[in-house]
Amino acid sequence: MTTVQLSEMFVCKTGRWENIFTHNHLRNYLSKFTNKEDYGKLSFKYCSEDNFNNVTFSIQNHIELSILHLKIRSPNANLSGLYQFLALLNLQFDVIVLSEIWTSNIDFYSNILPEYNFIYDLQCDSIVGGIGILVHNSSSFRELTAYKLDCGKVENIWLMVKNGTKYNYHRWSL
Repeated sequence: MTTVQLSEMFVCKTGRWENIFTHNHLRNYLSKFTNKEDYGKLSFKYCSEDNFNNVTFSIQNHIELSILHLKIRSPNANLSGLYQFLALLNLQFDVIVLSEIWTSNIDFYSNILPEYNFIYDLQCDSIVGGIGILVHNSSSFRELTAYKLDCGKVENIWLMVKNGTKYNYHRWSL
């Protein structure tokens, strides 16, 4: 996608969207994903826990930042499934992104995984939706609020995560 295509996705008059593209490092990072040929190199397959553990076993020491995204659709109903899933995986994720966290019991979620910090953004006019990010205590992070889109149409969180010696810029939105 080009900058124009990305900005057309959000009809937001706050001026914040334009701020994203004035940050050179972030703009250059996002531009890496504009080449359609690069998409063909990516592999997005469903796999079992055993497949995942086998694939990640040999590369664990080479992973700069590990991120897991789950559409949890209400942690109240699916929290035990999240615990079971994480227990089956041999990789401890630096960042866990949960979408559709809903608004009920939101303060409780900061304690669901004690070794993680919890950041979230919720829908303004609905109890469904929302995004939550758990960042492992071994990683330092900073929320980049200057990039936040405050137009009410999208929940989004911008983070700079430092794991080891490298900073990684990431954006999560619904």
